[in-house]
Amino acid sequence: MKIIHKYLIKEIIAPFFLALFVITFILLFVRIDRVADSVINKGVSLKVVLVIIGNLSLYLFHITIPIAFMAAVMLAIGRMASENEIMALRSLGVKMHTFLLPVIIIALIMSFILVYMQDKVFPQIENRIERIFYNIARKSSAFTMKEKEFIELGDYTFFVQKIKNNRIEDVTIYEPVGNNTHRMITAKEGEYKIQKENSKIIFYLKKGAFDEPKSPKDKTFYKIKFDIYIVRMPLNNMAKGPISKSLSELNFRELLKRAALIRESGGLKKETQRSEYYKIYNEFYKRITFSFAVFILTIISIPVAIKIQRAEKSVNFALAFAIIVLYYILLGFGEAITLKGFIF
Repeated sequence: MKIIHKYLIKEIIAPFFLALFVITFILLFVRIDRVADSVINKGVSLKVVLVIIGNLSLYLFHITIPIAFMAAVMLAIGRMASENEIMALRSLGVKMHTFLLPVIIIALIMSFILVYMQDKVFPQIENRIERIFYNIARKSSAFTMKEKEFIELGDYTFFVQKIKNNRIEDVTIYEPVGNNTHRMITAKEGEYKIQKENSKIIFYLKKGAFDEPKSPKDKTFYKIKFDIYIVRMPLNNMAKGPISKSLSELNFRELLKRAALIRESGGLKKETQRSEYYKIYNEFYKRITFSFAVFILTIISIPVAIKIQRAEKSVNFALAFAIIVLYYILLGFGEAITLKGFIF
């Protein structure tokens, strides 16, 4: 049985690496526009470009590995089925689940490795890429805030829905009040000013309200309205790199911590923050789903490849593509349900 297992794994290895290279190259080509802009307009060196492309290639593994492994399994099993090798094994009394066990185990191991990478590796790669682009942008322009993203400054966290020049709309600020609790400050509009000489950012908020927790353990809040309110935050860490992190740059613990901040500060009462809460959990579950795509797609592809029994590689590639498209359509449907909050 060991000889048969080695033979099966050998049949899968070469197509896997070939498919991994081709799919990664295609996806890199789709995302290369940002790199091209840096090279053409900002004069980035070849070394920096290669670092960006290398990091992007690694980051794409969460998509390319499941697809490449499934395509390799379909090609190997499809060829063996078309040449009656599987029928010969059955006639010798070899059970299919025993014969295919190494493939299933490898797919499961790869899924758990991807879970680890989704938590520890991919967020760091994404953050590294953003830091590179941040440093490129910093050399050519001044610091600018990002809208529709959480930005953390020390113990403060804030979210701005819309930014135009220095004017801001639909602002939410989580201000520490001690004992690990935060007051939520919301405002319909306002302005911000960056004081580089004092390393501070100042918010002039208008038409807003405080949601003040009664106590650290109490889930009820006092609501206090205001016409004008000023918030000052330090910018000491601005020179170290980007002060904002997108959801894709957060690990599992940071995602859950951010969700808890919204929930425990009463943010679920506010539509924009409730929407962000759904996005956080969508990102969390999506990473798990992407990780186990290797195992799920492998389980689906094996019986399909055996049933079709066609030797043409084009047929197997077409089937693999159809299964992948269907899988990610269903994944997109599930993501839409999550973002609408139907599962909460």
